[in-house]
Amino acid sequence: MPQYPNIVSTKFAKSFYGVSVIPGIPTTGAPVVNPVTFSLALPTTNGAAVGTVTASNTPTSWAIASGGAGLYAISAGGAITVTLAGSTGINPGTDYLLISAINASGTGQTIVTIEAT
Repeated sequence: MPQYPNIVSTKFAKSFYGVSVIPGIPTTGAPVVNPVTFSLALPTTNGAAVGTVTASNTPTSWAIASGGAGLYAISAGGAITVTLAGSTGINPGTDYLLISAINASGTGQTIVTIEAT
């Protein structure tokens, strides 16, 4: 399993990670999101910090496009936290989130891996 995929095809993301991908041609000036793996110790609580996603080209907003089933939230600054549902719903294992970073030039995406132990 790749730890830090730079480019993930739509078919690969759907079959391997179980997430839906918004396909698109990269746009000049759109954010380029850095893939990352975070560790999360269980049990966890509502609002617990998971980690912060970073990107180039100054994203103005962030979104979890797919994955996580409402267990995680992402802030306007790219900080991923545990939701109330996640405080009781996250089980040991690996979650994959398709993260979108958006600015006036377009949207960039990557897979973020969260390993809960």
